[in-house]
Amino acid sequence: MQGTRRTILLCLAVLVAAGSATPVLLRAAGKQPKKTDGAYQVTVAGYYTGTGTIDVKNKKLSIVANILHEDLSAVLSAPNLRLNGDHFDGTTTLGSGVKLTLTGRLDGYDNDKDFRGARLLCNYVDDAGHRGRIVGVLQ
Repeated sequence: MQGTRRTILLCLAVLVAAGSATPVLLRAAGKQPKKTDGAYQVTVAGYYTGTGTIDVKNKKLSIVANILHEDLSAVLSAPNLRLNGDHFDGTTTLGSGVKLTLTGRLDGYDNDKDFRGARLLCNYVDDAGHRGRIVGVLQ
């Protein structure tokens, strides 16, 4: 009976450890998708809105977008975001002093028979908790 109890407790401990590691494994980045370097036309939506471009080159991203919100007009500029496989994150400050945290990914479709190109998806949140998304397609 004592051996069975130990075995059950050991199995439960392994399951708990595996369950706590799952979110980390789901966000683990792979390699940068093929044919995703280049210029992306992007749209900013959510609390802030606007349009701009993102350049992907040498495992780095450079974002420049004109941002609007009510009476705020600013430039979102993040010139040196590093790609970690197909994911990226970082922070930047709008021209008005508002800090944004960016988290995103790059999707390539080189092996897809029906769709060619690449897309970029990025979530942002400012210090006040206002959220939105930046989306782009390879030109």
